[in-house]
Amino acid sequence: MGFYIGIDCSSRSAHFVVLDVDEKIILMDKCIDTSKDVEARFNSVCTQFNDYILNQPDLFVDSVATIENPIMIQNMKATITITNVIAGIKRELFRNDISYWAVDNKSWKKEVLANGAASKEEILKFAEIKWGKVFTEQDYADAACIALWGLVKFGRTRV
Repeated sequence: MGFYIGIDCSSRSAHFVVLDVDEKIILMDKCIDTSKDVEARFNSVCTQFNDYILNQPDLFVDSVATIENPIMIQNMKATITITNVIAGIKRELFRNDISYWAVDNKSWKKEVLANGAASKEEILKFAEIKWGKVFTEQDYADAACIALWGLVKFGRTRV
């Protein structure tokens, strides 16, 4: 049996958290590039993610990934850049034969936190109650909750 991977992307990174069936965090990591060149950043983040999969197959074989869909923000360039990173990560999951499910942020928040409009603070508070103060970045808390949504979605657990 594989694991449940939650992925939260930005224009510069893909944060991911791996949970086991008992909701325990197995791994938290990120692929990141902070260069100013959007195309170089995109390719770097996606390549890092693919390399991660290839170098840690025991975490990804028979696992299910859930990835947050892009959100519309006022800055169209930022929205497009984030959408590209998400699409690139999905492509790497597909190329490596890893099942994935995309989820809207309001959907996973409603299912996991019982509040589709939960704030960043509410997400972090929930995550710290559930897993402890292990989150060095907000995006890790988001990714953990997205992974938990995958557990709930695929019927292996209940929040």
